[in-house]
Amino acid sequence: MFRQLLAEDPAGHHTEELVHRAKGGDATAYNALFKRLEGRLLVYIRYRLGVELRESLDEVDVLQEAYLQAHRSFSNYQSRDSGAFCAWIYRIVDHRIQDAVKHVKAAKRRPKKGFARGSDVFNRVRSNSTSPSQACVRGEDTEFLLAALDDLPVEEAEVILFRYFQEQSAAMIAERLGRSEVSVRRLLARARLRLGKSIRRQRGGSLGEG
Repeated sequence: MFRQLLAEDPAGHHTEELVHRAKGGDATAYNALFKRLEGRLLVYIRYRLGVELRESLDEVDVLQEAYLQAHRSFSNYQSRDSGAFCAWIYRIVDHRIQDAVKHVKAAKRRPKKGFARGSDVFNRVRSNSTSPSQACVRGEDTEFLLAALDDLPVEEAEVILFRYFQEQSAAMIAERLGRSEVSVRRLLARARLRLGKSIRRQRGGSLGEG
């Protein structure tokens, strides 16, 4: 999963192609568009929830809520350039994460599983709990990845999320961080190296403990 998520060339162009087809009424492209992002979004949500809330909140519920909002807003979405759709869906997801966290804090108690109210839109996100994406998110490799991200300096973790989850180019990240593109590429290389070492170290420890 680590290699899949951190592919050298996130397929932003493919995402935008699906957006174009979906906007034209292609239901297959519409479903494929959301399905191809599902695995990364679930991992992203688990990371953003943090260690303390990962056991209290279900990332599948948060994603279901985000997909419902995206479904309602999709007709108004305007694709500006490559990476725009990912930026749009991740903004929605970030808002739903914030809502979920507020929900927990307001309750002042450990919430019951199920932040989402439920919907008929993308119900497979909830009902198909054994899908490859969800099974992968609950697997050992994902826990290694989350632990490695947690251990990274904040700026390095963020640049990994921008590039390999949100499909932003180095130029886009540079503009976002107020850095040069060369600086961003160096930061990415350093972050990937540190992340890889951390995951390999955890895997070695896990094997050794067995």
